[in-house]
Amino acid sequence: MVGLGYREVIAPSMVDPGENARFTDRPTVALVNPLSQEASALRSTPVPGMLRALGWNLDREQRDVRLFEVGKTYSALPQTREGLPDERRVLTLGASGRRRRATVHDQEKPLDFFDLKGDLETLFAAFDVPALRFEPSGCQYYEPGLGGRFADADGTLVVFGQLSREIAAGYKLRQAVWLAEVDFQRLLARPLRTRTFRAYSKFPAVERDFSLILPDGVRYSEVEEAVRSSLDTAVQSFQPVDLFHGGSVPPGHYSLLLRVTFSSLTHTLTSDEVEQLSQRLVETLEPLNIRLRS
Repeated sequence: MVGLGYREVIAPSMVDPGENARFTDRPTVALVNPLSQEASALRSTPVPGMLRALGWNLDREQRDVRLFEVGKTYSALPQTREGLPDERRVLTLGASGRRRRATVHDQEKPLDFFDLKGDLETLFAAFDVPALRFEPSGCQYYEPGLGGRFADADGTLVVFGQLSREIAAGYKLRQAVWLAEVDFQRLLARPLRTRTFRAYSKFPAVERDFSLILPDGVRYSEVEEAVRSSLDTAVQSFQPVDLFHGGSVPPGHYSLLLRVTFSSLTHTLTSDEVEQLSQRLVETLEPLNIRLRS
């Protein structure tokens, strides 16, 4: 995380249960002899502590802030076999400000959803997490449409997004705040990803553009999975190049320009082979109700 520009913080584990309840329904563990109401329970979410750390920095003219915390949350239920509260190790990210400062060459760029998503993808790239998928759904305390999560076959690994403006105002945070809550305990149980060498093709690659019409409900991750599963050995790379709504695109649909690079390890692809591969790609996408744009 330090390599991505984040700085570590340590937040108190003792919190106000009322404030804690604004961000989770997991019950807190009450302290027998609390020092005050503001520290009368063990936290079951790390969000309040991260918001206070961000606010402390922003109040001191630190306009660009990226913080992370590795800590624990405590929940009264479900209890462990020993009758103790459930403890979870979590990684929390908090960020606010600019991705890039203004220069004579370009304007400043504020942090956005995709910056945080990219940081999380970089984190997950270090671990072997099969079937990792992105889902566009956040939490109740995130701005609508600006939340998401990554999940694998066992459930959600991280929830992230922009803190709602209403809650941000309550904490006197005067600029957009981005949060991520990672189930660090589950992530650390995954093995580190091992790098394997894949032979480069000695033969020239062939690049083709596919202008596709997709229903609004189809996500790019579904397109990516379909292409990889059916043409893995023949496709060197592929990427979305352009996205378009309106115009001649039918209502309830959008247009995607997909650039695909075909190659072979054994020979130079002929025009007929490229045509066959292109047809296979189109047929692979038909179950998703995706067709070529006419």
